[in-house]
Amino acid sequence: MALYGIKSSSDIIDVKTIQSACDAIDKAAEDFDAAARKIEDAKGYASGDNLKVDGKTMEESFDIVKGAHENIKKNILEFTNSIRATANSIYVAQSQELAEYQAQQQSSNQ
Repeated sequence: MALYGIKSSSDIIDVKTIQSACDAIDKAAEDFDAAARKIEDAKGYASGDNLKVDGKTMEESFDIVKGAHENIKKNILEFTNSIRATANSIYVAQSQELAEYQAQQQSSNQ
């Protein structure tokens, strides 16, 4: 029994469109790196005696926010890579299913 019901190449997942969408998401994720760099730059202005409240600086807070931005990008890339891998697996399975269907049709026509 066919898992996907593929009987035509037009039934196969459009892996190129999925790849392009993931690439666009990855490109947008680069903004989190840019933001992390700006946060690091801003930390320089709020370190030491420049910005101190009750003897404490904001440096640790900047590091936390910067780390969060870096993690967001990392998580996005992991997610899009997972989507790519899943799409590729489905594409291979669907292509194989189509080949099997076509072979079955050809043998029943003989």
